Amino acid sequence: MDYELVPYGKAKTEELVPPGNRYKFHCQHGSVECHANKIHACAIKNIENKATLLKYVACMINDNYEAEQIALDCSRQHNIDVNPILQCARSAEGEILLKTYGEMTYALTPKVSFIPTILINGNQYNQAHILKNLWGSVCALFPESSQPKECSR
Repeated sequence: MDYELVPYGKAKTEELVPPGNRYKFHCQHGSVECHANKIHACAIKNIENKATLLKYVACMINDNYEAEQIALDCSRQHNIDVNPILQCARSAEGEILLKTYGEMTYALTPKVSFIPTILINGNQYNQAHILKNLWGSVCALFPESSQPKECSR
């Protein structure tokens, strides 16, 4: 099974003047959310193991009020070198990555109406059910004979 994380939400991107790959973001929950989204974007770039990445981002989402502190705490919990992630998030590279995720978000049809929006096989159908029972929704896509062991829990 493959998945892709897209940190952006209901943000807006503003290109700074003069143009030149510098951006400002306006997030639904303020600047702290925007910075956390940049940290997530940079984690996606820097953490190669997808299982570790998912655990790290899930850890961060539990407490995003102090984005850099929680990034440090979660990196310790999951044995991740947080330095390249934070350097990226504080730089133009983090802005460019988040802008790219914004473009991906705005390309969705239908448009994102609430967060999180979860696509399964490219479809946004039945969001309420997916949010209540993600595993059940994913497991239902597999024939019973080839379901991952997690589906039998």
